[in-house]
Amino acid sequence: MLGEVLKRFNPSVTLSRLSLSRRRVAAMIAGRSARTRSARHPRLRATGLLLVWAMVIMSGLTRSAPADLTEVTIVAARTVRGPGILGGDVSWPQCSRALTGYDLPMPAKDSGFVIIGLTHGRPFTDNPCLETQLAWAWSHEVPAMTYTMAAHPTDAQLEATGRNGPWAPTTRADRLRNAGYAQARDALRTLDEAGFRPPMVWIDVEHLRKQPWPIGSTAKHKANRHVLTGLMWGFADARMPFGFYSYANGWKEITGGWRLPEVPVWATAGRRDRDAAVAMCERPSFSGGPVLIAQWYNDVRDDDISCIPFTLRPPVPPAPGPPPLPATVASWPPG
Repeated sequence: MLGEVLKRFNPSVTLSRLSLSRRRVAAMIAGRSARTRSARHPRLRATGLLLVWAMVIMSGLTRSAPADLTEVTIVAARTVRGPGILGGDVSWPQCSRALTGYDLPMPAKDSGFVIIGLTHGRPFTDNPCLETQLAWAWSHEVPAMTYTMAAHPTDAQLEATGRNGPWAPTTRADRLRNAGYAQARDALRTLDEAGFRPPMVWIDVEHLRKQPWPIGSTAKHKANRHVLTGLMWGFADARMPFGFYSYANGWKEITGGWRLPEVPVWATAGRRDRDAAVAMCERPSFSGGPVLIAQWYNDVRDDDISCIPFTLRPPVPPAPGPPPLPATVASWPPG
């Protein structure tokens, strides 16, 4: 089957390289413009040609973070889908009731893409039918991305993860960053066990009933940003492209309206219709980042539409003994 997939799509590959320095990231956090090699390619910045360009963003870098990611390799395969293509997102609600789901349907077989949830609604839980949903994507040759739920750590999670990670756990802020880093590493562990390396992981930031974000003050907004900083660093450290899924009110209540104009966005129109979702492609996003995908949903399906041309390869079924993730990922958690 792998040979047939490769023969059918025969992607041509080109490479681009962007330089990302500590100075560049610090300037971005401070809200100042900073020139990179992407300035030489205005169409790159204008159209967001490839989802994996989210990799150039490490907005959570602080002086206590690890060494810089000094070079990012961007792989562009042949565009197999164009703007305005339809897709869908799925997770544990599409599982059978025996697996705690609701037996909701998968997207249409001719979907242009699918976004598959890694968790059971909050961090450090697994989507019980992840492998089944990946197998559906493989069998139908539907390009697949993934998403993972983010949350403020519980006291137990902060105790278990806050003292291990890139940041010295001398302050609560650093422990929160380490906890976010651990959430990213757990998502990568899930992908590793499934034998899947997606072109993109979306970080889902929304209110959760079982593990709510603290809200209502600037201090709580900052605390939540520390967690998201750790998540971004965790994916960047593994060379995993990332972006944010959220909605305007939730993002503002959770982060205080954090501006991250270069981090890609998956926006949702909620229970409105397709036209409302399409309109979100042209409007400023909740964080100021470019909107690559817009969503609308009802009680049965979560539908999505691409806002700009992007490139995705159909997923490849894992071969026996898939290559391991980088050592920093494979060794997490410690011990």
